[in-house]
Amino acid sequence: MLMPSKLVESVISDLSDQRENFHVVRLNGFIHTDDKLALKEIWRQLGREMELDDDTAGKVSSALSFD
Repeated sequence: MLMPSKLVESVISDLSDQRENFHVVRLNGFIHTDDKLALKEIWRQLGREMELDDDTAGKVSSALSFD
């Protein structure tokens, strides 16, 4: 029997040929302990994957009240 994290990793690996259709965001419940921290990390990871410029990242960050 696979542990939940191993199962998720297995599914992500199986979908690697469709990588352009989704983004993988990794969170840790010990580090991202509330919604604000989790949303900041999600935005940071997505911004890096989508190669957003700093101006766009700043606008979204302000709109979501991350500051």
